[in-house]
Amino acid sequence: MRFLLIVLGLAMLVCRPAAAAPGYQFAIVNPASPSRLHTVWEPLRQHLSRELDAEIELVFPKGIDQVEKLLGHNEIDFVYLNSYLFYLLKGKGKLDAVVQMRNLDGKVTSQGSFIVRADSGIDSVDDLRGRKLALISPLGAGAYLAPRAYLQDFGMDIHTDLDLMFTGDLKKSVYAVLLGDAAATTMCAVSYKILEHKLNFRELSIIDSTRLGPEPIEAWRRALMKLSRTESGRAALQPLADIKVRDFIEYDPALETLTRNLMQYSPAP
Repeated sequence: MRFLLIVLGLAMLVCRPAAAAPGYQFAIVNPASPSRLHTVWEPLRQHLSRELDAEIELVFPKGIDQVEKLLGHNEIDFVYLNSYLFYLLKGKGKLDAVVQMRNLDGKVTSQGSFIVRADSGIDSVDDLRGRKLALISPLGAGAYLAPRAYLQDFGMDIHTDLDLMFTGDLKKSVYAVLLGDAAATTMCAVSYKILEHKLNFRELSIIDSTRLGPEPIEAWRRALMKLSRTESGRAALQPLADIKVRDFIEYDPALETLTRNLMQYSPAP
């Protein structure tokens, strides 16, 4: 079986005055290093700067507290973050949606898997009870919220029945399993496809799977949604494939219901 991996989305600050400063601050919330994030997002920044005729600065805050601080100080205008963080911040009236990403499979959600060493003797998630599980962050949608809900169907509490290890990076989680520092990790199928070309996966196996003014907001929405329709836009999107982003499409608020259901999830009797 597989657990659902919630999508990432793009959101915008709703309370910053339109004329506060020239240009835009575009925050990318992701546990990867700033250098890697800059490499991946810089082509899109350059493309949007030309498309919108604006100066755009990339910002890489770490964690929801830093994001909230920047929002409170009106220091970011647009932010790319996972659906869990978006749901929490929207609930506080700090964000509103502009677009959402679509992954390399052309979908807005992904399926994920629990990954173990092939020689571990672990055949199902029930065998993980009492073992160490390597996760990227407790603030992840697919990296934490979805597996937590999935494990409840097996009568397991992710905090009391497993020993959690937060690595801050997907590759570190994979290496923790390969080196025997953790019994398992989780990742979505799209990320697995990306990483299997870079890492030696022969030792691994899958056991289970699961308010700015309206003008600039609309300009960002149009620019992001038409990326895949132009040669220069597709070139700007290409580096984002490394983090499984295919393109950006119209935001679907139904995903908030999905996130809320996972947050409130309890196993069926």
